[in-house]
Amino acid sequence: MYKVYAIELYDVSKMYKLFKSKKAKILSLLGFPTKDYEEFWALKNITLKIKKGEKVGFIGRNGAGKTTLLSIIAGNIKPTSGKIIVRGKVNALFTLGTGFHPEFTGRDNIISSLAYQGITGREAYKLVDEIIEFTELEDFIDQPVKTYSAGMYSRLAFAVATAVKPEILIVDEILGVGDAYFNNKALERMNELTSGGTTVLFVSHDLSSIQKMCDRVIWIKKGKIQMDGEPLEVIKSYSFEVRKEEELRLKAKNLGVSKKSIYSDLTKEQIIIRFIGEENYLPEDGIAIDKIQLFYKDEMISEIDIGAPMDNDQNSDAYIIVDKEKMNWTESKKLDGRWVRYVKDIGGSYRHAVAIFNIPKGLEKEFLKLKIIYYSNGNQPILLQLFDNNEYKTLGKINQRNTGWLEKEFKLLTDEDKEEKEIINKKQEDIDIYGSGEVKITKFEILDEFEKEKYVFTIGDYLIFRIYFEKTKKDLKIVNPIFVIAIYELNGECISQIISAEKGVKINELPSSGYVDIHIPYLRIGRGEYIISVGIFKHIDLLDPKEPSAFHIEDRKYRIKVEQPINININLGKIYHDAKFKLSWE
Repeated sequence: MYKVYAIELYDVSKMYKLFKSKKAKILSLLGFPTKDYEEFWALKNITLKIKKGEKVGFIGRNGAGKTTLLSIIAGNIKPTSGKIIVRGKVNALFTLGTGFHPEFTGRDNIISSLAYQGITGREAYKLVDEIIEFTELEDFIDQPVKTYSAGMYSRLAFAVATAVKPEILIVDEILGVGDAYFNNKALERMNELTSGGTTVLFVSHDLSSIQKMCDRVIWIKKGKIQMDGEPLEVIKSYSFEVRKEEELRLKAKNLGVSKKSIYSDLTKEQIIIRFIGEENYLPEDGIAIDKIQLFYKDEMISEIDIGAPMDNDQNSDAYIIVDKEKMNWTESKKLDGRWVRYVKDIGGSYRHAVAIFNIPKGLEKEFLKLKIIYYSNGNQPILLQLFDNNEYKTLGKINQRNTGWLEKEFKLLTDEDKEEKEIINKKQEDIDIYGSGEVKITKFEILDEFEKEKYVFTIGDYLIFRIYFEKTKKDLKIVNPIFVIAIYELNGECISQIISAEKGVKINELPSSGYVDIHIPYLRIGRGEYIISVGIFKHIDLLDPKEPSAFHIEDRKYRIKVEQPINININLGKIYHDAKFKLSWE
């Protein structure tokens, strides 16, 4: 029965040593022991079985561990621990032109690649013609490979790797640089190969290609298998997480960012926390930390899975600082079925253990809170502190009165901080907000059909713009004000304006406060990121191109993003008309 599996992995892990100096690296290479390094686990405890002839897609963020995993399967790198069984010859395409000599022509490289596989003579020359025909590079095949574009490299490498039917084919992002036409040809060939028994492992950020090609998808997240199953379900779960991160970025962008910076990428700000003893000394027995979670408005936006692979990846948005000389995080250990690290006195000179979150700049601090999940052993308490204004302030105490798994939450903003923030906000003036001021926009929301705040939409979605207003002079009678939404591309070109006067909407007398909803039942704007202006005008003459006088305008202050549906790969353009088709005949 075991023969049905082409690949079997059991508790496979891969650890890299990140040396702090060249000297330490050289000493290690020469076989001398050194502690001057950090452990970085790219993978940990991966267990996986793949059947012969299966088409398996691998998705995940850059740096998640996909290539490391496939390199272990291909035999290019050895795991630190675990058992691997691979039944069959592996052809792996990781980088463009692997094994190609840049000075040789495309034809010469084909012949040498086939010879390396033991194919020569008449059989080789027959395959050469087939490969050239498949690549459609006839006009360039006798030119040096160094003159090829990335797409031409991709065609040649893929055609050579699949000319002789491989038992296991690994394709890692190599098709990402090709054109859509050739990529479709490549997908067809991979389908043909699997029908003949070839096992295909396919890595791509093109989720449509993954869904089209694969009958199983594995989502790799921070060195672990996050999800493994039916393609659409896994892709939807992965896309949902990506959208959540994008929602958070746009939400932060919309929190009072000025027009000067709205065209630039959003910068991050750091939240630095530390665990430290009450007398600045950590207890010897310490405390086992399982997870550190960051919440915004009761929704988790970031997490450090302590003890898991990549918990110290400084390219991540959340990580711990592991430094055996300075910090006091132990190595990963298994406790009660969970991977953890202990915060304890292990001789780190700084006497504390630090964790860092990188979050979008602009999030309101009063809605941020931390949750610590830990195992209490009944020993001394530990303080959780936040680095703020060049000093650490105590957020609270992690008590260990009881034994077992516990959770504790900590607010990042104290009441004193809130008062200080309100004073600062009153002093700030936004030059992008202007008007005569008899009516002011107090709040602007972008909502979905369930009236839930949302910033990332799909073509065809239901969208609501909600404008909150307040009269500054309560007794002033304001008749028929005009509400306007203007949508711009990032280059400043206006692509749509929604004007209440054009729709014949009239308000005989504006109340002292309230809100106006603008419903978009079917969003027809195409894929892209857009900037939004919102305004309340005194009157508008649609025949006069001059900007009319306004009560209040928030000029290009908000952002939304529009995406295409997951199952549509072709570009639908900037405007997607909800057209109706009618067939007639004579």
